[in-house]
Parts: sequence; structure tokens; C-alpha cells
Amino acid sequence: MRSILGATNDLSQALQRKDQDIGNAMTLVKVCKDQLQHMRENAFEALLDQVSSFCVKHDILVPNMDDAYVAQWRSHRRAPRITHLHHSCGHLYSNH
Repeated sequence: MRSILGATNDLSQALQRKDQDIGNAMTLVKVCKDQLQHMRENAFEALLDQVSSFCVKHDILVPNMDDAYVAQWRSHRRAPRITHLHHSCGHLYSNH
């Protein structure tokens, strides 16, 4: 989480300033988006390993990333058939 929050901290701080202009804010959004995309494409496995290690150390259940993921708020019949890995890497980082 530290690396994700670190990537978004500058943007968060800038957007809270009253004197922020829209052009600079849009630039910071693009930089943040690019950093998160880079993490998604190049560092996701390392992040997943760190999270799994933390969970094991603190007796937190780690789902099998190959098992089916079903959103809690959706009907099981209508839910898309995706894995925990796809949900974590693909859906959470998606541009929707």
C-alpha cells in the first residue's frame, strides 16, 4: 500500500490546495495514472508477494488468486466469471 499511496500522495496534496490551476492538476493526474499503470504492468507480482507475506505473518486469509471472484453486491448468476488475480490486477487498476 505504501507504494500505491506514495504514487497518489502528490496528486492528493495538490488537489487539496486552493490555488491549484486546472492545467497543473491535469498534468498531475496523468503522472499519477502513468505511475499506477507502470506498477500494474511491471511490479504487480512483487506487490502481490509483499501483501501475501504480510497476510501470512498476521494470520490474514489470502484468497487463492486462481479461484473465481464474485462481487458481493452482484447476483452470483449475473456476476462476470473472473479470477481474484484478474479482479486485483485488471479490474482494480482499470480505467473505468
